Amino acid sequence: LHTVYYDHQAAGDVVRYRTSADGKTWSAPEAVSPLEGRNWGPDIAVRPDGAVWVSYDHAGADFRSQTWFRERSAGGDWAAPVALTPGGENESGSGHLAWAGGNDIAFNYIGKKLGPEYRFVANWRWRKSGLWSEPVPVSDPTIDAWHTNVMSRPDGSVLAGWDEGAGQSETTVYVSEGR
Repeated sequence: LHTVYYDHQAAGDVVRYRTSADGKTWSAPEAVSPLEGRNWGPDIAVRPDGAVWVSYDHAGADFRSQTWFRERSAGGDWAAPVALTPGGENESGSGHLAWAGGNDIAFNYIGKKLGPEYRFVANWRWRKSGLWSEPVPVSDPTIDAWHTNVMSRPDGSVLAGWDEGAGQSETTVYVSEGR
């Protein structure tokens, strides 16, 4: 069993990882995010061989945010963080990971430039053969996308979803599949 969560501390929210072989005894918490700032929205995917992938959002006080990725081979150490979304004058969130067969990963999230004139757009990214693709927008850029999710299927394909709408009102859910 594997879990990832954020732990509120005086210096900020820390994303932590724990594992258990029996669901009763858990490993000591391991920090996978910086120990300061706002770190939230963690997600986790675990490959059948025990390799672990974690994503989380690191946000500034002015709503700038960026999604980061950490990975650990089965029984190994955590690799250095890798940025999955653009930094700078951008905001991202609702990032989710899924195993896509072999060493491949599907990642989807919402992102936009800072400012009320911009809309959140749902995006896909893939890591195939160790290389990340550029983000591919999949939602209508004229209306906000809100939540994303992605799930792996036994054949290595993935099923992703997101919703679009004005917020605090009716939204439309979209589903897509990929390989």
